[in-house]
Amino acid sequence: MHLSRFFLLLASFILVINGCSSLKIALESTPENTATENTATENTAHENTIAEDTVPEPSQNVEKVVFYFLYSTGCPHCINAKPFVESLSKKYPQVEFRLLEVTGSEENKYIYYAKIKKLGITSTGVPLFVIGKNYKLGFDESKKSEIEDMIKKALQTEPKEKNL
Repeated sequence: MHLSRFFLLLASFILVINGCSSLKIALESTPENTATENTATENTAHENTIAEDTVPEPSQNVEKVVFYFLYSTGCPHCINAKPFVESLSKKYPQVEFRLLEVTGSEENKYIYYAKIKKLGITSTGVPLFVIGKNYKLGFDESKKSEIEDMIKKALQTEPKEKNL
């Protein structure tokens, strides 16, 4: 347990020194098969069982397009992106937004690695925005329209996929 905390502190230190776009999150062990995640309002948490290479499903019976915002609290780009993601959640209520802080949660870190593996992402870092089979890595003002376009495209064309 102490080794796990050490790696989390080390990852946070690397984030501050190198910047969040080059952060490679240390994953020393696979977390238990449960995941806690926050909705865009972060008022409720959902616990879902996950199998290897899968991620939790929407908590409601009705299928929704799911948007993942994977971030770190120590990342300045993530801090700037969070209000933007929260505004998108209000603009697109038909989309389920999942905000997952990855450096302080083994469960969210596991989801992060499952996502990058499924999507074939070779350069890791935060923030990571995922919807369907599309993703954007990193954040600045110029990416806002690209991220919103991902949502629009998913609402028009993407099948509501499970386990991605």
